[in-house]
Amino acid sequence: RKAARGLAWSTVETILVRLLSLVTFVVVTRLLMPADYGIAAIAGAVATVFALLAAGGYAQALVQRPDLTDDEIDAVFWCSLGLGCVVAAIVAGLAQPLAALLDTPELRLVVLATTPLFLAHALSSVPNGLLARDFQFRLLARISILANLVVTVAGMLAALAGAGYWALVLQIVVGPLVGCACLWFVCPYRPARRASLASFRAILPTSRPIMGYQVLGLGNDQLDKLLVGVRLDGAVLGVYTVASRAV
Repeated sequence: RKAARGLAWSTVETILVRLLSLVTFVVVTRLLMPADYGIAAIAGAVATVFALLAAGGYAQALVQRPDLTDDEIDAVFWCSLGLGCVVAAIVAGLAQPLAALLDTPELRLVVLATTPLFLAHALSSVPNGLLARDFQFRLLARISILANLVVTVAGMLAALAGAGYWALVLQIVVGPLVGCACLWFVCPYRPARRASLASFRAILPTSRPIMGYQVLGLGNDQLDKLLVGVRLDGAVLGVYTVASRAV
């Protein structure tokens, strides 16, 4: 019964999130230039792939593990936070080389602006996994819908205010931050000041295949944007991105 309710709420979440995305797409597309979409598309591709690395597949590992101890949960939290910091630092270091490679100076600040979302993904892993493990799918769906609603409003207001590509960047960053804040507000878990390396190693056999599968899948989805951005200019990538979303 809990599984059926979880499936129902996941379906509702998917439908509402796609509707919000469609509304944003229709409104914002009329206000921005193709080059704006090109800059945001590159930043979004980088953010999507590296966000999965920051999350590490730990949320799914917490759900799938048959027996879970407090030490293992704490170990996952601290290691996930450390991984998120490392990923954020790597992306920050790639900002200037990526901007130079694509001959798009604006991309440096845009990529730097996405770094907070990697910490948000890392911090969200444990509460998200624990809530899913406890079949709190209705709560997770509400959080997702709220985060996407905030993203929709923020993106449209920024676009109407003439923020250009920053309206799209705002959408990329705000969602994970809002979702992270909501997860910690509703989840009773609070980490202890300890981290057992042995406990973390016990989680790795479950998390590594999950992360590998997700990274390969998303890497395949985002590779086309990176290739178009490298070989062609930002305006062409923007047209390609808009056309891809419209299909």
